[in-house]
Amino acid sequence: MSTDGEIPEALPLADLLLRAAERHPERLALVIDDQRFSYADLEARARRAARSLLAMGVERGDGV
Repeated sequence: MSTDGEIPEALPLADLLLRAAERHPERLALVIDDQRFSYADLEARARRAARSLLAMGVERGDGV
């Protein structure tokens, strides 16, 4: 592994997951007990959660 070059800027976890969902939507992302979730599954769940929070009056940037 080379250490030459620039180190990429750290990205928030949400951004990393979105990138993974765009590149490899069906790839396994998470296993909890006997449940398996792809990156597409996680993205869909995150979007549903975001819509629910917005409907409750939470705004972008608010801590929850």
